[in-house]
Amino acid sequence: MEPTIASAGGDGAAPASEQQERASRLPKPKTAKEIRDTQYEGPQFTVEGLIPKGMTVLGGSPKSGKTLLATAIVLSVGSGAPLLGDIPVQRTKVLFISLEDSERRFQSRLAKLSDQYPATEDVLFINSWNVEGQEPTQLLNEYLGANPEIGLVIIDPLVLFLGTEGASQSGYKVEYQHARSIKAIADRHHLSIVVIHHTSKRGSDDWVGNYYGSFALPGAADALLFLDKRRGAETAVLKVTGRDVADQEIGLIRHENGCQWVRYEGTPEESCTSPEQDEILALLRRAGRPMQLKELVKATNKSSSNIHNILKKLVGNELVKSLSRGWYEAVNPEANAGEDVVDAEFTVNEDEDERPSEGSPAAAPSSPLHSFSLAITNDRSNVPLLPQP
Repeated sequence: MEPTIASAGGDGAAPASEQQERASRLPKPKTAKEIRDTQYEGPQFTVEGLIPKGMTVLGGSPKSGKTLLATAIVLSVGSGAPLLGDIPVQRTKVLFISLEDSERRFQSRLAKLSDQYPATEDVLFINSWNVEGQEPTQLLNEYLGANPEIGLVIIDPLVLFLGTEGASQSGYKVEYQHARSIKAIADRHHLSIVVIHHTSKRGSDDWVGNYYGSFALPGAADALLFLDKRRGAETAVLKVTGRDVADQEIGLIRHENGCQWVRYEGTPEESCTSPEQDEILALLRRAGRPMQLKELVKATNKSSSNIHNILKKLVGNELVKSLSRGWYEAVNPEANAGEDVVDAEFTVNEDEDERPSEGSPAAAPSSPLHSFSLAITNDRSNVPLLPQP
């Protein structure tokens, strides 16, 4: 006869085998010593420092260039070419689920990106993801099981991928369940999944709070990428954070063909400047000395109020210093600052009481009347500090 063990409540007994079976199903925590002494594998990346194995969220406002960046990632990983020219990737087969795209548009981007990222048979493109009677996440799990050579999946955008599965329900719990199901697929197949998502209009001071919906999606992700681009600007900042990913900001600028992001050699703050700000900043850097507001007005043929507003933003971004009595100076002048060029020439009458005070970082010329020349352009392709691909 099988021995019995009295229940905790004292109201009966259960066979020992049943009690042992119950105990085997209980959680089994590890001790801190066990964890300390265990050799664990370090984080693995598909794109070094940006996209780890697991789920990554790439966010940004509509028409900010997220799909351009996603296409570059797809082609870089599929060919082994470094992303943005110098970021190492692990070459693998890629599945690009691009639900807002057409094959014709994808073909056009392939042609424009061909110099940097060759098209290969390791990049799989599809713009429809549905099979009647199957949820999209279930279908993805089955597809990856049948195609184990795939190491990266990019889903653009997440809301269309989920379809009716995610359209009728919202809230933190539901959104977290969707996010966890996608992350579970990435973990199960030991690969990277990047989901592209739009931003909200709430304008949080912390960019992590700007993804559309609740905090569920960024909370479940292993890494977060955010393409911060102002409307009409050709520059942007790719902001990065994550569990095993170092916080960083990468300055980007659109290539002259308009279909490719390349590294911007300035600071991340400069990457968020507008074309008008770039022009003023270039003038100040070329001058290599403090300039007055009226000088910049004459050099650019813009109104005094317009120049004042531009300078205020540049000062706020710590790219320009505001000296005394309407004088401004670039924080980082060019190496060859002060060299005269002949694109535009004008003379400025400087009153003694309008110059920066003695002992300021750079005093104005001592002569009450001096001539100088500056390169003036409205064409951003000729602004000296921008790369010329």
